[in-house]
Amino acid sequence: MGLALAASGAATNLEDLEAELLRLFEQFGINAPEFRKLCDALYASPSLGPAEVVQLHREFQELRAKYQELRLAALRRTRNVQAKDPAVAETILLGMLAGDRLLTKIDDVLRICDAAVAAGGGIVTESD
Repeated sequence: MGLALAASGAATNLEDLEAELLRLFEQFGINAPEFRKLCDALYASPSLGPAEVVQLHREFQELRAKYQELRLAALRRTRNVQAKDPAVAETILLGMLAGDRLLTKIDDVLRICDAAVAAGGGIVTESD
């Protein structure tokens, strides 16, 4: 697909991860009407108004929290991170997530939503 999102000078391209993101929304039981609407109308270059941007932000905040917890649980099972202070162990594990491609794209969408909300505007899209 290749959905690109832009708002107030901030932009990102989902790099064909739309199907994977939709699968995650479904896996976690998250209702994501705004993201689904963007994907369903991908080649029509849909846009979102301010209220829709707020909803998209909520969708991706929930996805981020659930996906991060899933990934952290997997890291806890597979990595032997030991520290006397649990906060230090958590910091180490979060650092391991820094290169996670899906988490990075989720954060990019949240950044675009934040830019749109700060400007009081919407999001425009484009597909390749």
